[in-house]
Amino acid sequence: QKVAIALAILREPPLLLLDEPTSGLDPVAIDEFNALIQRMAGQGTTTLMVTHDLYGACQVASRIGVMRDGALAHEFVGQAGQNIALDDVRQAFSEAVA
Repeated sequence: QKVAIALAILREPPLLLLDEPTSGLDPVAIDEFNALIQRMAGQGTTTLMVTHDLYGACQVASRIGVMRDGALAHEFVGQAGQNIALDDVRQAFSEAVA
């Protein structure tokens, strides 16, 4: 997984598309990945990430969308300098999969 992430960011893309990027990573590697995504965002890179890791998403995302039946069921937009509330996203995700 680390190699795939490294290859994805090697060219410093303006848009980074990632599918379950933290799957199979240990906690230290996940923290390093989250720091990398935040650093890249600060440099202007937009990241679109598909993940079931709600905690990790809330740590790095400025926007989170929860899908249900192929459509956007809930959207969360973070305030400047603040994380999106994990409990709110968890509740929306629980409703979407019910």
